[in-house]
Amino acid sequence: RSAHPLAGAIDMIRALLLPGGDPEADAGVVVAVGDAAGRLLWVEGDRRVRDLTGAMGFVAGANWSEAVVGTSAPGTALALGRSVQIHGAEHFNRHVAPWSCTAAPVHDPETRRLLGVIDVTGDAEAATPQAQLLVDATARAIEGELLVARLRARAAATAAPIPVRRGGARR
Repeated sequence: RSAHPLAGAIDMIRALLLPGGDPEADAGVVVAVGDAAGRLLWVEGDRRVRDLTGAMGFVAGANWSEAVVGTSAPGTALALGRSVQIHGAEHFNRHVAPWSCTAAPVHDPETRRLLGVIDVTGDAEAATPQAQLLVDATARAIEGELLVARLRARAAATAAPIPVRRGGARR
């Protein structure tokens, strides 16, 4: 998890999608971040919702790709390469039918290679047009932040060192 490109963005994801950025916020939703293969890396949010969704296997480490679980927001967003909403009974697996979700893929800002997916799962409110706008905006913000971090790292790597005289005084 710590080596994944989205690991450095998890605090931003929390801040944008969970009240107060609290990974256990009583928000009525869970926020999941998965890799490009559909494996969930983080599932955080409302403890009650996490317990209920965890009972159906929506937990960190589980594979929620379309090939494994059928239609679900994380897997379908990855398969289509765009944000999606899945409402209740639209899920392939009947155990997931009580839930609605919105997910958006996250791409590398330079290569456009798929990095992963951000998902919000909860009741019907988790799959509204406003939720889709918010999840899409979060994915784009993460892509922007990844680009800024890369540009800063490149600038730091190419910056000329400050000459220092013997005795530590600058020239």
